[in-house]
Amino acid sequence: MAEKRRPWGKWYWTDWRGDARLRRVSFAARGLWADMLSLMGGECEPFGFLFMEGEPLAAPDLAKLLGGSEREVQSLLDVLEAKNVFSKVGDSGLPGDVLELIPDGIKHGTIFSRRMLRDEQKHILSQKHGKTGGNPSLKGETKGGVNPRDKAQRPEARDQRPDKKETARGLGEFSDEAKAIVACFDRVRSDVFGPEQARPFRNATDITFAQRWVDLGCTEEFARAEFDRAFTAAKRDSRQPIGSLKYFQNAIPDALKAANAAPPAADLAANSAEIAVPGITDCPFPDGRLQMWFYKCTKYFQGMRWLSMDGEPPDSTNKLMIDVPPEVLKLFEGRERKPAGSVAGLLERTSP
Repeated sequence: MAEKRRPWGKWYWTDWRGDARLRRVSFAARGLWADMLSLMGGECEPFGFLFMEGEPLAAPDLAKLLGGSEREVQSLLDVLEAKNVFSKVGDSGLPGDVLELIPDGIKHGTIFSRRMLRDEQKHILSQKHGKTGGNPSLKGETKGGVNPRDKAQRPEARDQRPDKKETARGLGEFSDEAKAIVACFDRVRSDVFGPEQARPFRNATDITFAQRWVDLGCTEEFARAEFDRAFTAAKRDSRQPIGSLKYFQNAIPDALKAANAAPPAADLAANSAEIAVPGITDCPFPDGRLQMWFYKCTKYFQGMRWLSMDGEPPDSTNKLMIDVPPEVLKLFEGRERKPAGSVAGLLERTSP
């Protein structure tokens, strides 16, 4: 006989509030996702899949089950899918551990929660180990007991959370640069949202994230640029101020990687047959933050994709949503973006 389904599930409050994907969608989209999670956990079969009576649930089904119009539900589903909040059976690039948890018979296109599948697998393993006296790989050890390692919760939103060894370090073991980045976060928050929105206390993991970024080459100036961009966007969109450095756990490493990958101005000039155009091949800014934006814009006008985390692209007509600093944006005004091709082609098109 099939095991009776649990009428409850674990819910990590900080994970819901701190998930970068969810923070980038609207209140309505988050509300729909919460209702979809309740369906996948309490009424759908198998657990974690939006699959009922042998068929995947689509916008018309959700509209009937949850209320609202089909058009509204489909629009919110499109937003959730664009931000990779959920996955679908048959998607390319699914993690290997998730692929192994998709049973046969689930139709392509069925929506599912990666987190729910992983948590259910951990629950099953924990039950199995418990019935046999504990995790076989740990039996006989004098330390740590026989509780299985698989039972430890590592949710998707905590993929890059600090390890226990890191959080156990004393404050004196962190660099002055890391401490300065944490203080910078609080200053930018107060500058953008006002002193009345200052944090009552700092998050315990802030210093660990800051130290991790310093080890990657981040400076206070570089971090300030990312903080300022994110807080400004949050205030513009009438969102609550960001609560901790965990929000930037992916954004700052990605920005560092992008900045380090940006080709030096000398290389750009060489690739364009030494055609030098001021403001395109030669970065005029000594400031690291402006240099980063300059290279992002340069690569964009060469035909590379603009990341949504950086706001609207520099040639967008929606000027209020552009996060590029005005002094950088001015250098690219009136320039045409090249779909693909060499730097020389871009310089030829934009030469005065």
